[in-house]
Amino acid sequence: ILSSPKIGASFVDYLVTLEKDGGNKLGYGEEGVQTFLYVIEGKVKAAADKEEFELNEGGYLYCPPGVKMYFENDNGDSESKLFLYKRRYQEVEGHEPHVVSGNANDIPFEAYEGMEDVGVKDFLPANDLGFDMNFHILSFEPGASHGYIETHFQEHGAYILSGQGMYNLDNEWY
Repeated sequence: ILSSPKIGASFVDYLVTLEKDGGNKLGYGEEGVQTFLYVIEGKVKAAADKEEFELNEGGYLYCPPGVKMYFENDNGDSESKLFLYKRRYQEVEGHEPHVVSGNANDIPFEAYEGMEDVGVKDFLPANDLGFDMNFHILSFEPGASHGYIETHFQEHGAYILSGQGMYNLDNEWY
């Protein structure tokens, strides 16, 4: 468990290792809760209710509230590693999210907020008010950083997929 309401977050996220035949056949998520899965390593069979997906490294699946997520290791005798997330959904009247699946490897990096040395790959529709969150990968060239101090009221987490860096949170460096 990386984050949870017990340590002050409004969401729960996990790193999961699926061994041979491992998975969640009971369904991940609950009423009013949205879920997200990202394959860090390996291969996974996933489903959003009855809609099935084959997810390799870089693959992801978002399920809106009311849609259960199922997944199982499909990597033979090898394990698969996942990032899992769930959070209570905050509705905007007149807008609804929908199931989204894809692979980060199929999305080109775009300049992040005009910074040519920072790239972004967004996984969820950025301008759709049915989605109350986003997942993305940021890529920083050596020495690159945000050109400003980021301040906002919305909460977010971060997980470093590769490399290393420094992060300032509430004037503490990590």
